[in-house]
Amino acid sequence: MAEPELRAEYTEDEAYFMEAYDRLPTDQRSRTRTQIGSVLLAGLCVSLTTFRTISDRRAGDSLWWLSLVIVPAIFAVIWWFTFSTAARRRVFLRGVRRHTAETVHRGTAVFDEFGFVSSREDGRSKTHLWKQVPRAVLRTDGCFVFIDETTSFWFPRRALKSADCYARLEVLIRSHVSNCEQVTG
Repeated sequence: MAEPELRAEYTEDEAYFMEAYDRLPTDQRSRTRTQIGSVLLAGLCVSLTTFRTISDRRAGDSLWWLSLVIVPAIFAVIWWFTFSTAARRRVFLRGVRRHTAETVHRGTAVFDEFGFVSSREDGRSKTHLWKQVPRAVLRTDGCFVFIDETTSFWFPRRALKSADCYARLEVLIRSHVSNCEQVTG
Protein backbone atom coordinates (compact mmCIF):
# COMPACT_ATOMS: atom_id res chain seq x y z
CA MET A 1 0.00 0.00 0.00
CA ALA A 2 1.39 3.41 -0.97
CA GLU A 3 2.00 5.98 1.71
CA PRO A 4 -0.36 8.95 1.72
CA GLU A 5 0.75 12.15 0.03
CA LEU A 6 2.94 14.43 2.16
CA ARG A 7 1.04 17.70 2.22
CA ALA A 8 1.37 20.78 4.42
CA GLU A 9 -1.53 23.22 4.55
CA TYR A 10 -1.23 26.57 6.31
CA THR A 11 -2.66 30.07 6.39
CA GLU A 12 -0.26 32.90 5.56
CA ASP A 13 -1.54 35.38 8.12
CA GLU A 14 0.20 37.62 10.65
CA ALA A 15 0.37 34.85 13.27
CA TYR A 16 1.99 32.44 10.80
CA PHE A 17 4.70 34.90 9.74
CA MET A 18 5.43 36.01 13.31
CA GLU A 19 5.62 32.38 14.46
CA ALA A 20 8.17 31.74 11.72
CA TYR A 21 10.12 34.90 12.64
CA ASP A 22 10.28 33.90 16.30
CA ARG A 23 11.51 30.38 15.50
CA LEU A 24 14.05 31.16 12.79
CA PRO A 25 17.61 30.80 14.07
CA THR A 26 19.46 34.12 14.17
CA ASP A 27 21.37 34.85 11.01
CA GLN A 28 25.08 35.40 11.70
CA ARG A 29 25.21 38.28 9.20
CA SER A 30 22.49 40.24 10.97
CA ARG A 31 24.17 39.57 14.32
CA THR A 32 27.49 40.88 12.93
CA ARG A 33 25.75 43.93 11.43
CA THR A 34 24.15 44.67 14.80
CA GLN A 35 27.48 44.33 16.60
CA ILE A 36 29.25 46.65 14.15
CA GLY A 37 26.46 49.21 14.36
CA SER A 38 26.51 49.03 18.16
CA VAL A 39 30.29 49.51 18.32
CA LEU A 40 30.13 52.50 15.95
CA LEU A 41 27.27 54.05 17.91
CA ALA A 42 29.08 53.47 21.22
CA GLY A 43 32.29 54.97 19.81
CA LEU A 44 30.44 58.07 18.62
CA CYS A 45 28.73 58.35 22.01
CA VAL A 46 32.01 58.09 23.94
CA SER A 47 33.77 60.61 21.70
CA LEU A 48 30.95 63.16 21.95
CA THR A 49 30.58 62.65 25.69
CA THR A 50 34.31 63.02 26.29
CA PHE A 51 34.59 66.13 24.10
CA ARG A 52 31.57 67.83 25.69
CA THR A 53 32.58 66.92 29.25
CA ILE A 54 36.13 68.22 28.85
CA SER A 55 34.91 71.41 27.13
CA ASP A 56 32.33 72.15 29.83
CA ARG A 57 34.70 71.41 32.71
CA ARG A 58 37.44 73.65 31.25
CA ALA A 59 34.89 76.40 30.77
CA GLY A 60 33.99 76.18 34.47
CA ASP A 61 30.43 75.02 33.86
CA SER A 62 29.02 73.57 37.09
CA LEU A 63 26.82 71.16 35.14
CA TRP A 64 29.72 69.63 33.17
CA TRP A 65 28.74 66.14 34.35
CA LEU A 66 25.31 66.28 32.63
CA SER A 67 26.76 65.24 29.29
CA LEU A 68 28.01 62.05 30.99
CA VAL A 69 24.36 61.17 31.62
CA ILE A 70 22.37 62.80 28.82
CA VAL A 71 24.45 61.84 25.77
CA PRO A 72 24.71 58.13 26.66
CA ALA A 73 20.97 58.08 27.44
CA ILE A 74 20.17 59.59 24.02
CA PHE A 75 22.41 57.08 22.28
CA ALA A 76 20.92 54.20 24.28
CA VAL A 77 17.46 55.20 23.05
CA ILE A 78 18.75 55.45 19.47
CA TRP A 79 20.32 51.99 19.82
CA TRP A 80 17.10 50.53 21.25
CA PHE A 81 14.98 51.82 18.36
CA THR A 82 17.56 50.85 15.71
CA PHE A 83 19.51 47.72 16.60
CA SER A 84 17.68 45.84 19.35
CA THR A 85 15.89 42.55 18.80
CA ALA A 86 12.63 44.30 19.61
CA ALA A 87 13.33 46.94 16.91
CA ARG A 88 14.04 44.30 14.26
CA ARG A 89 10.87 42.45 15.26
CA ARG A 90 8.82 45.68 15.00
CA VAL A 91 10.16 46.34 11.49
CA PHE A 92 9.36 42.77 10.43
CA LEU A 93 5.85 43.00 11.94
CA ARG A 94 5.21 46.26 10.08
CA GLY A 95 6.15 44.55 6.80
CA VAL A 96 3.95 41.54 7.58
CA ARG A 97 1.00 43.78 8.34
CA ARG A 98 1.46 45.57 5.02
CA HIS A 99 1.72 42.21 3.24
CA THR A 100 -1.37 40.71 4.90
CA ALA A 101 -3.49 43.89 4.99
CA GLU A 102 -5.10 43.22 1.62
CA THR A 103 -5.73 39.51 1.92
CA VAL A 104 -4.68 36.37 3.75
CA HIS A 105 -3.68 33.41 1.60
CA ARG A 106 -3.97 29.69 2.14
CA GLY A 107 -0.75 27.92 1.27
CA THR A 108 -0.09 24.31 0.40
CA ALA A 109 3.12 22.37 -0.12
CA VAL A 110 3.25 18.86 -1.51
CA PHE A 111 6.50 16.95 -0.94
CA ASP A 112 8.03 14.03 -2.82
CA GLU A 113 11.44 12.52 -3.57
CA PHE A 114 12.33 15.28 -6.04
CA GLY A 115 11.33 18.35 -4.05
CA PHE A 116 8.13 20.15 -3.23
CA VAL A 117 5.52 22.25 -4.96
CA SER A 118 4.34 25.31 -3.08
CA SER A 119 1.02 26.77 -4.14
CA ARG A 120 -1.49 29.32 -3.01
CA GLU A 121 -5.23 29.49 -3.44
CA ASP A 122 -4.84 32.30 -5.99
CA GLY A 123 -3.37 29.75 -8.42
CA ARG A 124 0.30 30.65 -8.07
CA SER A 125 2.60 27.68 -7.65
CA LYS A 126 6.28 26.93 -7.87
CA THR A 127 8.33 23.75 -7.89
CA HIS A 128 11.40 23.65 -5.64
CA LEU A 129 13.83 20.80 -6.27
CA TRP A 130 15.74 19.32 -3.33
CA LYS A 131 19.03 19.71 -5.20
CA GLN A 132 18.44 23.48 -5.26
CA VAL A 133 17.63 23.76 -1.53
CA PRO A 134 20.79 25.10 0.16
CA ARG A 135 19.70 24.63 3.77
CA ALA A 136 17.04 23.28 6.09
CA VAL A 137 16.43 23.77 9.79
CA LEU A 138 14.49 21.08 11.62
CA ARG A 139 12.75 21.88 14.89
CA THR A 140 10.41 19.85 17.06
CA ASP A 141 7.50 22.18 16.17
CA GLY A 142 8.20 22.62 12.44
CA CYS A 143 10.89 23.09 9.85
CA PHE A 144 12.38 25.77 7.64
CA VAL A 145 13.30 24.93 4.08
CA PHE A 146 15.47 27.59 2.45
CA ILE A 147 15.08 28.15 -1.28
CA ASP A 148 18.04 30.57 -1.32
CA GLU A 149 20.42 31.98 1.28
CA THR A 150 17.80 34.15 3.00
CA THR A 151 14.34 33.04 1.82
CA SER A 152 12.68 30.15 3.56
CA PHE A 153 9.39 28.36 3.91
CA TRP A 154 8.12 27.67 7.44
CA PHE A 155 6.20 24.42 7.70
CA PRO A 156 4.72 24.12 11.20
CA ARG A 157 4.28 20.57 12.45
CA ARG A 158 0.54 21.17 12.75
CA ALA A 159 0.36 21.96 9.00
CA LEU A 160 0.81 18.26 8.26
CA LYS A 161 -1.91 15.71 8.93
CA SER A 162 -0.12 13.76 11.62
CA ALA A 163 3.08 13.31 13.61
CA ASP A 164 3.90 10.40 11.30
CA CYS A 165 3.67 12.71 8.27
CA TYR A 166 5.98 15.20 9.95
CA ALA A 167 8.47 12.41 10.76
CA ARG A 168 8.36 11.32 7.09
CA LEU A 169 9.00 14.93 6.03
CA GLU A 170 12.03 15.12 8.35
CA VAL A 171 13.45 11.92 6.87
CA LEU A 172 12.84 13.24 3.35
CA ILE A 173 14.57 16.54 4.13
CA ARG A 174 17.53 14.86 5.86
CA SER A 175 18.06 12.53 2.93
CA HIS A 176 18.02 15.28 0.28
CA VAL A 177 19.35 18.47 1.90
CA SER A 178 23.06 18.32 2.72
CA ASN A 179 23.07 21.39 5.00
CA CYS A 180 20.41 20.28 7.47
CA GLU A 181 20.58 21.40 11.08
CA GLN A 182 18.55 20.25 14.06
CA VAL A 183 17.51 22.97 16.50
CA THR A 184 16.07 22.18 19.90
CA GLY A 185 13.91 24.51 21.90
